Amino acid sequence: MKTSTAIGYFLTSIIVFLTPIAPLMVVIALAILIDTFLGLYKAFKTKTKITSHKLSRVAFKVLFYELLIVILYPIDVYIMGGSIYGIEHLLTKAGVVLLVFIEALSVDENIRAI
Repeated sequence: MKTSTAIGYFLTSIIVFLTPIAPLMVVIALAILIDTFLGLYKAFKTKTKITSHKLSRVAFKVLFYELLIVILYPIDVYIMGGSIYGIEHLLTKAGVVLLVFIEALSVDENIRAI
């Protein structure tokens, strides 16, 4: 088997495995996007300097949040058995709710500052 074929199969397997949590990952990305746009708008309104260091934190946040959900999902499926208290992927959904709540607090702070 060629190496490129094996890599293709591996990547396809990962994508198929993560498909059930794709909407949750989109929700997190949208929350971060809204927070980022409001933060930029706040910086524009308050005439605060925008630096590349501050903007690079957005990339780190997206990577960290999405990776956290990708780590929680296999724990939820294989260790917790897929459902807790009759709710499928409860651990993963709770992680998403927590991360969106954190972003909502940041959005609230930005709106108050504007």
